[in-house]
Amino acid sequence: MNLMIEMVLFLSAGGLGLFVGALLTEAVVLVPMWRSLRPPEFFMLHAAHAHRLYGFFAPLTAAATFLAVAASRTLLASWQGRLEKPHQHWLPGHCERERSDSAVPF
Repeated sequence: MNLMIEMVLFLSAGGLGLFVGALLTEAVVLVPMWRSLRPPEFFMLHAAHAHRLYGFFAPLTAAATFLAVAASRTLLASWQGRLEKPHQHWLPGHCERERSDSAVPF
């Protein structure tokens, strides 16, 4: 497998792992604490610290999504042979030659 493909897959798995770990930590640590608060206390706490949660989860969510999409696109391109032989797809008229060579006249 190509080194670039392996690197993108590794980064994607790491990004998704960090994302899932952060969500599990939120579910296990923060949500029980939030549930123990009365509604006015919760809203006051949320208003004071919402920017911190957003500042933490927004880049993490974006990075995990971007890396997962990049990994899927890289694998798809690899399976279609674009990464192994990129020069064939850039040659003008390659598709026409491929069609005429594959046609068998009877």
